[in-house]
Amino acid sequence: MSTIFQQTEHDVYPNWEIPKGKRMAHEADSETAVREFKEETGMVHNILLDEEKYKEIVFRGWDNMMYSQRFYLYNSPSLVTLFCNSLNYVQSSEINKCGWYTFDEIKKQNLFAGMCEEQLKETYAMLEEIF
Repeated sequence: MSTIFQQTEHDVYPNWEIPKGKRMAHEADSETAVREFKEETGMVHNILLDEEKYKEIVFRGWDNMMYSQRFYLYNSPSLVTLFCNSLNYVQSSEINKCGWYTFDEIKKQNLFAGMCEEQLKETYAMLEEIF
C-alpha cells in the first residue's frame, strides 16, 4: 500500500508532508481534503470520501501552539498520475515534487525530517496504524 506525499520548497520549511490545507467556511472537512488534494497533486478524477473515515493527530508545533490535523483515507482503484510540478499552476509556487511512497520508504529516506518531534511522532503513529 502506498500513500502520497508532497515536497514543499520554502526557505523556512522545506519538507515532505501529507497533502493538507485550510478549510473554507462553507466546506465540510472531507470537502476540504478533496479540494486541497486535487490542488496540490493536479489529480483530476473524482474522489468520494466518507466524512466519518479519517485519522486525526494533535501536536504542539515549533511555535509552541497546539495543532490538529485530520487526514481522510482514500483507496484509489489504480495508481494515479500526479502533476506536482510546473504543470500544476495552482500550487507550483508551493510544491515542487510529489510521489507515492510506502511507509517503509518514508522511514528509510527520513522524508519527514523537517517536522517538529511531536508532529513526527503522531504522524508515524497514524501511519503505523494505517499500514
